[in-house]
Amino acid sequence: MPDQDHPDFQPPAFEPLLYHLRRLPDPRQPGKVRYPVDEILLVLLCSAMSGTTDFTEVARFGEKRLDWLRNLLPFRGGVPAHDTYRRLCSLLDPVAFAAALTAWTGQLARRLAGDGGDGLRQVAVDGKPLRSTARSTVADTLHHLGAWSVREGLALGLAEVG
Repeated sequence: MPDQDHPDFQPPAFEPLLYHLRRLPDPRQPGKVRYPVDEILLVLLCSAMSGTTDFTEVARFGEKRLDWLRNLLPFRGGVPAHDTYRRLCSLLDPVAFAAALTAWTGQLARRLAGDGGDGLRQVAVDGKPLRSTARSTVADTLHHLGAWSVREGLALGLAEVG
């Protein structure tokens, strides 16, 4: 993995992801928007991939990686406080967000499959029970089922089952 702190580091091509994030409807009141939705979602996604587990950690991630993030988007207003991430997540349409991520990963998978290789070789499937969904029996508990492309290191999809 490239050293992101190295002066010659070039960020990966995030344009397909940013394209899909920009297409998401912004549920906030237009006159009160200080931070663009694509900037907030980019910080959320990058921080989640880095292992953050709450909105305070997301805000810290954004502050710490602001210079790197500015290689991808302007972040003219800097990064928001943790409450902004929480508020946007509570307002964002989860179906539209999932559709945007699915479209992006599908586009990426199609591009990778067309690289002259034989496409996706190995897909790992994993399931996990959702926290705080324990019901009367294990059979009633909600689970996430995820598919992961091993070669590309890419999540192909996530579905709620059970």
